[in-house]
Amino acid sequence: MRTVQEWLRQMDENKLADEYIAQHQFEPIRVQDKSRTVQDLLDRGKENFIAFIRMLKGLEIQPDEEGRECVIFGCKAIRDGGREMDTYMCYLDDIMENDSPTHYAYTYTDFAQVMGFYIAGTPYVKKHIDEILVDILYEMSFTGYTQEEKDAERRKLEEAIEECKDESNLISIDELYASYGIEREPPDEEADALRRKVYEAENAFNQFCFRREVRLIREMLREGSGD
Repeated sequence: MRTVQEWLRQMDENKLADEYIAQHQFEPIRVQDKSRTVQDLLDRGKENFIAFIRMLKGLEIQPDEEGRECVIFGCKAIRDGGREMDTYMCYLDDIMENDSPTHYAYTYTDFAQVMGFYIAGTPYVKKHIDEILVDILYEMSFTGYTQEEKDAERRKLEEAIEECKDESNLISIDELYASYGIEREPPDEEADALRRKVYEAENAFNQFCFRREVRLIREMLREGSGD
């Protein structure tokens, strides 16, 4: 398997940026010059994104603190908005032992550590590598394009977690709605029951595809064909 950084180094930066625009758009850019066109802003966003990719390519990989290896892969899925793929990150040792390994977010993981994550070499992953890399870059950059921004957001998260431990700060859902002046809609049992059936069917499909891809990754690695 190749690492995220190895994949980035061999990919076309412009193609990745275009795929990113198609999937996620860029964050709004505040400008004082009102004469700037939408294309100007898109070009600037693309330049910043490509600079981010180039920065990632040059990082020295930082190993996992626990010494575990991480694997990212994609598989078929049914999601809101018509999206037909999900991307997951699991620990390699968990993949080798379980059909349903726990998957994790890495929004707050250091850039240098994510660069050392492996990307599975299954046929599905190779076919959709552009989309998968864009998913990785999106999650990595959710807090910004610099490690300093990520560190600042991580501190905010840690502070929020500590704050939640104080139960005196907790409020009920009814109090939350009232504080925003939102009136809760009465339950619609028939519609809710149908919605649950849709959710359960989608979840069953997604879990089937996830487990099937995990088994394939494990088989390929055992056979030594997991490039």
